[in-house]
Amino acid sequence: GSYTVTFKFDGIETSGNQRVAKFEETASDSHGGRVESPTIILVNPETGVLVDKLAETVIPTGSKPTDPLVPVHSELKLK
Repeated sequence: GSYTVTFKFDGIETSGNQRVAKFEETASDSHGGRVESPTIILVNPETGVLVDKLAETVIPTGSKPTDPLVPVHSELKLK
């Protein structure tokens, strides 16, 4: 199946000595399946460059709460 991905701007934080814009990415499907924990995306707010280009999350294999989760790895690219 296919998933709809939603991004939410969560604010600007300081991580060590670097300011980062924090976004949450969540996914859901048309059958009620959704990712329980959002993927966190960090971007340098001055340059727009991703701080971490690799993301890992898990998605359900079906719409039932008992359906197993599958790990998903992705590389993020901004245009």
